Amino acid sequence: MSSDGIDPRAPGIVGIGIGVLAVISVTLAFSSLWAQSPGTANGQGNSNLRSPDTNRAREAYDEGQRAESVGDWETAFRAYQKAAALSADESAIQVRAQLARSALAQQRTEQAEKQLLSGNLALARAMLQSALQVDPSYNVAQQRLQQLAQVDTFTTLPSDNLASALPAIKATAGKRNFDYNGATHGAYEELARQFGVTAAFDPELQDRQIRFRVSNVDFDTAIRLLSEETNTFWFALDAKTFFVAADTANKRRDYDPEVKKTILLPTAETNDEMTEALRMVRDIVGLRRTVLDLKTHSITVRDTPANVALAEAILKDVQQPPGEFLLEVDLLEVDRHAALNLGITPPSKASTFSLPTGVIRELQQAQSSGTLLQAIQNIFGSQNPLAASSGTAAAIPPLIAFGGGHTIFLATLPGATANFSRTLSMVQSAQRVLLRVEDGRPATFFVGEHFPITLALLSASLVAPVSQLSSSALAGNLTGNFPRTDFPVGHSPNAIAVGDFNGDGKLDLAVTNEGDNTVSILLGNGKGTFQPQTTVSTGLGPDAIVAGDFNGDGKLDLAVANFTGNTISILLGNGDGTFTAGSTIAGVSSPVAVVTGDFRNAGKLDLAVLDQGDGLVSVLLGNGDGTFANKLDASVGRSPSALVTGDFNGDGKKDLAVTNAGSNSVSVLLGNADGTFLKRVDFGTGAGPSAIAAADYNGDGRLDLAVTNKIDNSLSIFLGNGDGTFGAPSNFTTDAGPTALLSGNFSTSTFPDLIVICESANTVSIFLGLGNASFATPLSVPIGKSPVAAAKGDFASTGLLDVAVANQSANTVSVILNSVNSQLSSSAPLASYPASEYVDLGLKVHATPRVHPPDEVSLNMQFDISALTGQNVNGIPILSNRTIEQVVRLRANETSILSGLIESSEIGSITGWPGLNFLAPLTSDRSKQQTETELVIAITPRQLRLTPREGRTFYAGRGVGTAAPPEQPGPGQLPPQPVGAPVPGAPPGGVVPPGAVPLPGAPGGPPATAPEILPPNPAAARPNAPLPAAPPTGTQPPNPQR
Repeated sequence: MSSDGIDPRAPGIVGIGIGVLAVISVTLAFSSLWAQSPGTANGQGNSNLRSPDTNRAREAYDEGQRAESVGDWETAFRAYQKAAALSADESAIQVRAQLARSALAQQRTEQAEKQLLSGNLALARAMLQSALQVDPSYNVAQQRLQQLAQVDTFTTLPSDNLASALPAIKATAGKRNFDYNGATHGAYEELARQFGVTAAFDPELQDRQIRFRVSNVDFDTAIRLLSEETNTFWFALDAKTFFVAADTANKRRDYDPEVKKTILLPTAETNDEMTEALRMVRDIVGLRRTVLDLKTHSITVRDTPANVALAEAILKDVQQPPGEFLLEVDLLEVDRHAALNLGITPPSKASTFSLPTGVIRELQQAQSSGTLLQAIQNIFGSQNPLAASSGTAAAIPPLIAFGGGHTIFLATLPGATANFSRTLSMVQSAQRVLLRVEDGRPATFFVGEHFPITLALLSASLVAPVSQLSSSALAGNLTGNFPRTDFPVGHSPNAIAVGDFNGDGKLDLAVTNEGDNTVSILLGNGKGTFQPQTTVSTGLGPDAIVAGDFNGDGKLDLAVANFTGNTISILLGNGDGTFTAGSTIAGVSSPVAVVTGDFRNAGKLDLAVLDQGDGLVSVLLGNGDGTFANKLDASVGRSPSALVTGDFNGDGKKDLAVTNAGSNSVSVLLGNADGTFLKRVDFGTGAGPSAIAAADYNGDGRLDLAVTNKIDNSLSIFLGNGDGTFGAPSNFTTDAGPTALLSGNFSTSTFPDLIVICESANTVSIFLGLGNASFATPLSVPIGKSPVAAAKGDFASTGLLDVAVANQSANTVSVILNSVNSQLSSSAPLASYPASEYVDLGLKVHATPRVHPPDEVSLNMQFDISALTGQNVNGIPILSNRTIEQVVRLRANETSILSGLIESSEIGSITGWPGLNFLAPLTSDRSKQQTETELVIAITPRQLRLTPREGRTFYAGRGVGTAAPPEQPGPGQLPPQPVGAPVPGAPPGGVVPPGAVPLPGAPGGPPATAPEILPPNPAAARPNAPLPAAPPTGTQPPNPQR
């Protein structure tokens, strides 16, 4: 018996005694952290405690604990670092310091998100950069910073970039009357005489007999009506002279003056958006010369005043701020058993009830999902007439409707009031995430911890035989030193071909330059270096290139796809690194990719061209002399972006695989060996597939496919079945903006590796293959600005594959030399391994919205959930990773439950008297408690801004071809007026078609802006002399009389 009169052996006191011991042991464990940290390993802890450094270390450690208790992680981190520096054995203190480091990085990342919600983009970037300074391995901050890095503010343009306006005619003021019957020249001379100016004419202008009779018109109206009557156009040479020529495409091209103007792109944030804006306006208007400046976010155009004005009007209409939504993401951990008792989960049984005809009519006449939702609640709610009635309808339980898009759930309400007392304990934890997103642009948010896990100190599996390579072995197989050299090329390089163009046995490079319509030839020295470039002219906007011997002379030739010119240029090699212009193939719309192959087994090289404008693959059958026969077309998906050849069904015939950026798919076309293909079969990819490669990634002897997805920053691997079909893809995360892809043996192992070129991140990611369709953790190598294309080859003559990358914004080609160390063996010694590694445990939310005016949004949501399983292998914890992907369309301010995860757990307990096993059947009790926790994810979009849209009419085209017939007047509209007669009710200066964009400086149009005037053409000052020809035609409004 103890002094308190309580026998510790009494049955009811056993649990208390154990609890007290547990509290004591926990207290000793925490106190031992300090006792161990300042002491030494040889047991001289007491002497160290009395030293000044140890006292200061203890003070710093105590300060860190106090700061940690109040959530001041910055102070805690600094204090723990100081304590570790002052302590003789800092290992235990370093654990606390690393925990504080992780918490501080996560805290600053959360602060950055709050600043972003407030619109402080610069401050949000600064907070993310500070988080990475604290913990460079924090992947969440790295990914968010990469997303924000694409949203660059542009440099202001110089104020003197634009000059004075075009010459304007200064005719005598007032109105005149005309009644002229005669030739074209005489009519213009009469008009010039009455208004005190001089008319000059094109020598080739043909006279035609006209009757020009109008009354009370000013100069602008008179000359507009006369030009329409005579099918001519005019422009001012100086203040008192104007020039007249026939209104044809050729004459417009010959005589229209050129101006130069720089147009800002205020809402284009990424390089892709700016490039797309340039291609769009260049293709619509047919601009002659354009220069894209990624730094200033601007496009400089040089063309006729009409084309420049049209380009400016289109860009102004397109460059609108994107729509914005604020996503409220609610994360609830719910006790599923309690939810079942409350009846808020979908029922597990179904019942049928009859409804009156009027009720059914009310449901059928609902005009929107909101009206339908209200009608359902009225029918099934507890206050509805059915519930209050007797009979079968009274058996219908009270329900509540919720959901969004095209799916509505009916959930039962609690059937007993007593159950409401348990609602507070049903939700175990809850958290709300606010995420600000823009239309079409992905955003990421992380909820959880950057958690350290302990790993083995030595591991024999880190250095494995080549036949059984592991991810860690391959990661250690790279030396980390990748020599890189940049070589200047033309403007905006965007594609690369590799070959020996001068026959010296060393690989050379051919690079297409979209900005100046050339191909740069860089002859290799065989040591990873290249001679200065020489250039060859191509068609307009070269976008892809491939090398091959098309005329059978043993010398490599080039085929160049010209995106803007809608042609294929054949450049025949001379065998010395120079090329001669060969045939030009027309009839392809916006070609973006080209490959070679013998698609009919005829022993001659053919071409397969990706026709992005028409959504086709065009096969050009080679004649063996550098020319090609008529093309054979095969349909693919929307906006095809890349293609690759291979034998995907093992029949010995060339097949094709095409990525479709517009439909997020891969089209596989099986070849017939005659230049034609079977009907395509499509396989779904990630968002925005941009590049494709083919190889055997799992070692089964069948070709597989690798596809980069530019929008969701991923790499998809499709395993081939050997019959032309492919399995579901496995996905790997890449850096931001993957644009190009290379497949090859870069690590000298027996498995193919992948090189991913990431345009937005300005990196080259190396994925080393493990032979089972999986890859080692990628290694990112920095590269030049805006890398968009790549090619592989042994440029240094080392037997290893090197990489050449085209940097579009830097106007360079970067050559990265391979430095793989392949000395691996099964007898390699043990390799040291880090004692700990930080992983992100929690929920990562990826959201990409698509706004649908006036108040709806489609959300492409992905939830990545990582957690510790509680199990381990050789002391290394096992992580569980689960992913939920869902696309839902919601109305603004409408909450929808997107998905849920169920976590099951079971607890078993045994109670009884210790030491009395023979009485166990009488005194012991066994019980099991099973719980299920459900993670419910609910999301509510809040509309912040919609993109303003205004319907406008633009006259666009290239000024060639036959004009469309005039539109017939609609109800209540005036019929077409005779030529030369003023429109009734029109203002004196003439009219502009409703909604059309008048040209600056034209009658009825706005005042002319101030474009820069190029040096005048001397021949233009001589009225009766023809002017020299200008570059290709521009765009003009259609003439109503043509």
